[in-house]
Amino acid sequence: MGELYRRFDLEDGIENFDRMTEADVKDTLILSVSNHIFQRFVHTVEKGLQDGNVRPDQAEMAEHDAKEYIRGKVLVDFGDRDVIHMDWNGTEATGLIENIFTQAHIILEEATS
Repeated sequence: MGELYRRFDLEDGIENFDRMTEADVKDTLILSVSNHIFQRFVHTVEKGLQDGNVRPDQAEMAEHDAKEYIRGKVLVDFGDRDVIHMDWNGTEATGLIENIFTQAHIILEEATS
């Protein structure tokens, strides 16, 4: 939300959302998907830290690498799709999201081995 707030100068009010183009909406959806997957990843890392399976230095490295991977992979996997009309509860979207999350989880496994 912070990025949207800055990008569309929402200090003046939410009516600035009216100037969003279709490309802006698509970019926002892709950013949202990236953030969703990354937050799930961070939750997994936090659990590993709590359980003692992940050291802080491993967590930091994994989060950095995963953030870059997730953003890039979401751009590739969702970039050519009609994300505005996509069924986000359907198998296509959920499958893509789960695949990216699973691949990001491998980054954590590699960081802790």
